Amino acid sequence: MTLGSAKALSGGFAFYDTAGSNAEELAVEQINAEGGINGCEIELVTQDTKSDPAVGRQVASELIAAGAEVLLPPNQGGLGTPAALVAQKEGIFSMAGSSEDDYAPGVGALFATGGSMASLNGKTAAAFAKEQGYDSVYYVTNDAYPYFTIVERLFREDAGDDMDDLGSSVLKSGQTDFSAVISDIKRSVGEADNPMILLATQYPDAPTMIAQLRKAGVETPVVGNATWATRNIVDALDGHTDNVFYTAGAYTEGEDVSEAAQAYVEKYKEKTGTYPENHQAVESYWSMWALFDAIKTANSTDGAAIEKALFAQKDVELPMRTVYEWKDGHILGSNVVVGFTPEGAFEQVGSYNLTDGE
Repeated sequence: MTLGSAKALSGGFAFYDTAGSNAEELAVEQINAEGGINGCEIELVTQDTKSDPAVGRQVASELIAAGAEVLLPPNQGGLGTPAALVAQKEGIFSMAGSSEDDYAPGVGALFATGGSMASLNGKTAAAFAKEQGYDSVYYVTNDAYPYFTIVERLFREDAGDDMDDLGSSVLKSGQTDFSAVISDIKRSVGEADNPMILLATQYPDAPTMIAQLRKAGVETPVVGNATWATRNIVDALDGHTDNVFYTAGAYTEGEDVSEAAQAYVEKYKEKTGTYPENHQAVESYWSMWALFDAIKTANSTDGAAIEKALFAQKDVELPMRTVYEWKDGHILGSNVVVGFTPEGAFEQVGSYNLTDGE
């Protein structure tokens, strides 16, 4: 059985997709060590899409022509959709390990993405904010990617009516000078009751801004999202870990993680020589095990059969995460909030099941 992986191993998205590719390789090595799927060994063939959607389409065609029976497209919808549509046209199932909420609906049939959805990150941040008793919020959002605008929108829907809106600012990707945004935040939160900042942007921009915010004397709690899930964030925060939190699908950064997370981290380090670089490494890993389970259940590589088996999964325990069910091509699963101890060590501060109606 052959899986074809079209991943951005160079170019602007390589930091994320390379980690996802490493996780795919690790999962395949492990399933093969267990005897494969229904006794069939898995071959993983990976090619570089160079962070270019057109190249991704070409690579997908080449992988399928070479015998790929399932496609693993780039983890970012803008890059991966053309590749996934090639697979769909050929009747082949494709699955991305992680991406924004509009990826699966944008592709449609014979496709799924198993990551920690932006909407669940927004809902988790809102649940955490309510628990903490924050009364007001200032929004800071990178509007270049739907992932971050969805985080803000779902937070507003779930918590906005219960919290005073202190204002908002828009960030650019790669921004390093946040002085204007910080000045506005400082004015806005100064007289507010128990305020927080929802910072919907990615690593490394987020910790860079937080460090500048703290140096400007603003100690307001900051809540972020799964794109911050890297051990490197501690150094990037430059010692300013107090009142910093982020949502994620699983907790793998600290020394006190679950046995499953610890086993994953050690295996990843053994394979790559590094700690899992970012959330794509974690989300792609558990997504592969969901895919393996679906192929095993279907006992087939037929695209429609895999899709049916995958979307029928309920209350499935994956490494580090529970799949409660699938909806619109996405996992509805458990989410966590990660923060820091007074000494600056990672710690899990909350766990949530925010499926529909809860």
